[in-house]
Amino acid sequence: MYGFVMKWLFCVNDSLLDEIRAEGQVRDEIRECMTRRQVGSGVDAVKTAISEIRTESGYSLTEEPSTTFIVPGFDGGIEYIEKVVYMTDEPAPQLDNTALVIPKFAASVTLCLRSKFGRLSCNEANRMLIEREYLRICREGKVRNVDVVMHQQFVMNAYFKEGVNDRLALVRTRVPAWLRLVFTPYGENAEPTVC
Repeated sequence: MYGFVMKWLFCVNDSLLDEIRAEGQVRDEIRECMTRRQVGSGVDAVKTAISEIRTESGYSLTEEPSTTFIVPGFDGGIEYIEKVVYMTDEPAPQLDNTALVIPKFAASVTLCLRSKFGRLSCNEANRMLIEREYLRICREGKVRNVDVVMHQQFVMNAYFKEGVNDRLALVRTRVPAWLRLVFTPYGENAEPTVC
């Protein structure tokens, strides 16, 4: 129903709606992957994630895949949007050499960047810094060029916009002052530095 209203009122075509839905699914999956425990730290955690992706799904971020293989996905399938393939819950068809967007990889790189730089404000200098470090991590992990490019904007978006790991710690910034006062422990005089 929502899609019909969007198409009718705003003249949005089906392919654009499909892409918006697919992009939302990828962001949701990245957010979920960012809250899962990962083995290792820094670039080693990214390399471990690349290895796990290869083992779990058969998709290799570091070497050319065979001409035909089955990618079971995280929960059993993929969805095609033109030439870009996104992980979803649908049955897995056979694939050729089509590149995939792997949320687990994007989340792993985002966490690696956050653990090194913390949370930086989104300005041109910081975007360049994060982009260079992202490319360095991918070079060190021997990630294929197509996968580097396909994941780059998702990683940048997640680094600068995703707050799933900070949500609980920053809850006091989102509530009214009277509610903060109600839940302030007795005898606490110092105000939170960030909140």
